[in-house]
Order: sequence, then C-alpha cells, then structure tokens
Amino acid sequence: MTGTDPRRRRPRFPRRPARARRDPDTPAGPGPVLDRLAAIGPHFVLHHGPDAPLLPSPPPATTPGPGTEAATPGTAAFHPLADPRADPRGALLAGAAADTGRRIGTPDPRVGASTLHLGLSARLWSVALGCAVLAGRVPDLDPHRLRWRLPPGGSLELWLP
Repeated sequence: MTGTDPRRRRPRFPRRPARARRDPDTPAGPGPVLDRLAAIGPHFVLHHGPDAPLLPSPPPATTPGPGTEAATPGTAAFHPLADPRADPRGALLAGAAADTGRRIGTPDPRVGASTLHLGLSARLWSVALGCAVLAGRVPDLDPHRLRWRLPPGGSLELWLP
C-alpha cells in the first residue's frame, strides 16, 4: 500500500461540450452559417431561401435520365422529401435510384437505391454536424420542409425553403 487515497486515482474526464441547439428565430436565421458551411465543399451545401436554386445548363451531349424529366435548364425541380402524396407509387424515387445506378455503372437497382440513400444520408449528416461545429446550432431539417432533386449529370441537392 502506498497510502494514497483511492478516490484520487480515478481518471478525470473532460467536461461535456455544450449541446447543439436548434436555430433561434432570428432575422438572419441559418443563412450565414449555411453559406460558410457550403464553402467547405459540395457535400456541405444546403440551398436555402424562398426561391429554389436554378439548374445549370446541361452539357450539350447529355440528356436527362429517369426521374429528371421535369428538370430542364433554368427550372427548379425539387421534390418534397417526406410527402408521400408527391410520389404515390414511388416512381420518382425509383427513377432517381435507377439514374444513380446508371451513373455509377451498375445494372442492379438495389445498388443504385443504396447509393442514393447513402448520398442523402451523407448530405444530411454533413449539414447537421457542420453547423453544430461551426455555430453550435443545427438548422431545422424537418423532412416535411426539406426538398431534394437529382439534377442531370450532378449529385443530389437539398433545398430548405
């Protein structure tokens, strides 16, 4: 026995960081944080604002794939993320999954659906965690407000009106 008090040998853990809080109702809202976050890279982009962002003009040799028929240059073809009435038979989602599979070169629809799902999950987590790190707050990513699109020749995009 060394004669030391055993309570003093307990490891000390660092204090917990402050929990991320939801965006307060301020005039600025999440816009400035989302703009700073978008500068990091394409996975951190969450379009925001009352007007949907426009699609860039596609290269002349490309044609829209399944699930992107409504997307023409200059129009916004965003779809509600959580509204089943917008895609009652799953045709839009199936078309986007098939288009994703075509882009990565696989004929298996499950691989396309899985890749689309992982892309959406990665974007949501990137935005949520990035905002928490940059500002200590998280935007309201309610699926009933959030919109998505798969532009021709591009990766999945999110928009929060």
